[in-house]
Amino acid sequence: MMGVLVEVRQRTEAFTLRPGKSDAVLHEGPALLLVTCSPSALVTLNDEPLRSAWRASERVTIVQVDFTNQIGFHRLSVREGNTVTDFDFSTSSAKATWDEILAMADLCVRSYFSYRHQFSYLSSTGHHRKVLLPEVHYGWLRERTAEISRLVHDISRRPGTQTVERFVISPRAHRTSVPQTIKLLHERPPLLEPTTDGPILIANQAYWPALVRVKTLDQRPTTIEHRQIAAFLLDVIRESRHLAALLPEDQAATVQHWITEFATALGSHVLRDARVSAQRPMPVSVLPTPLQRRDSRYSRLRDLQIEYASEISASTTWDDAIRANIRDAWLIYQSFVGHLIGNTFNLRYASDHHDLRRRFSNGASLMNGAISLFYDAKPPQELLPSWRDVSSRPANERPDVTLFDRTSRRAIIIDAKFRTINGELRATSEDLFEMQRYMNSFGLSAGVIAFPGSVPQPEAIAAAGYRILTLPLRASLLPLLGGLKHLENYIRAALNSCWTASSLVLQ
Repeated sequence: MMGVLVEVRQRTEAFTLRPGKSDAVLHEGPALLLVTCSPSALVTLNDEPLRSAWRASERVTIVQVDFTNQIGFHRLSVREGNTVTDFDFSTSSAKATWDEILAMADLCVRSYFSYRHQFSYLSSTGHHRKVLLPEVHYGWLRERTAEISRLVHDISRRPGTQTVERFVISPRAHRTSVPQTIKLLHERPPLLEPTTDGPILIANQAYWPALVRVKTLDQRPTTIEHRQIAAFLLDVIRESRHLAALLPEDQAATVQHWITEFATALGSHVLRDARVSAQRPMPVSVLPTPLQRRDSRYSRLRDLQIEYASEISASTTWDDAIRANIRDAWLIYQSFVGHLIGNTFNLRYASDHHDLRRRFSNGASLMNGAISLFYDAKPPQELLPSWRDVSSRPANERPDVTLFDRTSRRAIIIDAKFRTINGELRATSEDLFEMQRYMNSFGLSAGVIAFPGSVPQPEAIAAAGYRILTLPLRASLLPLLGGLKHLENYIRAALNSCWTASSLVLQ
C-alpha cells in the first residue's frame, strides 16, 4: 500500500500537507487538492465524502474544494481499506474566529454562569455542544476531587452488594433444584443409587440420588454501579490529562496531583474488576438503580457523573470540539446574543443551567415582570401575530430573539448575524433585507440586527416611518466600554429606541 500524500494548489501557491496536526493555513476560496492514494480510496472533508476525479497516469485523486465562508479548522481523511490517514489544517480566519468564540464563552461564563458550567448551545446537527474553557473544568475539579475520592474509598471499604443465585452440589436436599438435579444425574449416572423406595423410577427400579444440586444465595459486590463509577473515573482522568496541557505550570501540577488521586481510587479492589469492562462506554442509566436510590454514596456519585457529563466535559476530544465549534460559530453567536440581551434586562432563566432552549409554559426562555424573551422560537400568536398565520400558507418565522413587553404590548425583534462588511463596521445588505421580511410579517415598524461590529456605534437605517438598527455586539466591546455594566447600558439604550407595537389587525 502506497503512502498517502496531499498537495494543495491555491492561487499562486502550492504546498504539501503533512499527516496529523499541522500549522498549514489555506486561504478562503477555491483550492485544488491532489491526493496520491489508491483508486479505491475514500476522501472525506470534515466527515463528508468529496467528489473526486482519478488521474491514472499520476495515480492521484483530484479534489476541488471551495473554502469560501468555510471558517475554521478542517480535517481531510483518506481511507484505504481499514487504514485512515488524517490531514488537519485551517482557513486563514480560523484563529481569529476561535479567539472570538472563546471571548464570547468567557464573558457568559464569568458574568452569568459563575463558572458553574461550560458555555453550551444546540449545534446545526441537533446536538448539545460545549465551548470548553479550562477555567471551568479546573474549578470543577478543585471543588469535587476530594469528595469523589472520599466516596470511592468509602465504597471500597463497605461496597454495596447484590444477591447472586448459584447452584452447588450437595448431599443434603434442602432447597433442591429439580431441573438442575436431573441435569446433574444425566451428566453423572453413577450418582443414582438403587433402593426400594426411591423417588426416581427407571425400568421398574427405584433410585435415590447420592448428590443433588441445591440453590444458594451469595452476596457479592454490585456490578453495574461499580462499572459506572469506574467509567466515570476513567473519563475524568482522560480529560484531566488534556486539561493539564492547556494550563500554566503550577495549575497543571495541581491537576496531575488530582489525576493521581483518581487513579488511586480507581485502583481499589472493588473497582479493579469493573475497570476492564468500563473501558467501553458505560453511561449512567436513565433511572437510578435500587442501590443508587437507597445508598447515598452511590446516589451522590451518580449525580456527580451526570453533572460532569452534562456541564463540564467534552462530548468528543478537545481538538474535535474546536473544529465543530468553529463550524457552528454563527450558532454560538446567536446564543451569546440571547444570553447578553436577557441579562441586560435582568430576566430570569427558565433553566437553572442557563439553557436557552428550556422554556417557561408560555414558550419564553427568560422572563421577569412584564418582559419575556423568546429565543429561536416563533412568538405566541396571541402576543405577536404574523399575517401569514391566517393565510393559506402559514409560516413559522423564528426570530433569533424576540422581546415582548406585556404591559405596553410592544415588541423588539433581534436577528443575530455573525458576519460583517467594511472591516467589521457594518451589517450586510442581505441581513437588512431579512429583517425587512420579519418586520413585514409581524407588522412592526422597527427591528434590530446584532452583528460582531468592532466599534460600539449603532447605525439606524430609517425612512417613511420604518427603522432598522444595526447593533455592534461582541465580547471585545467589554473593555472598550469599560466593563459589563457599561456594555449592558449600551445595549439597553440602543434597544429601548426600538420597542414598537404591531400594526396587524387579524380577522
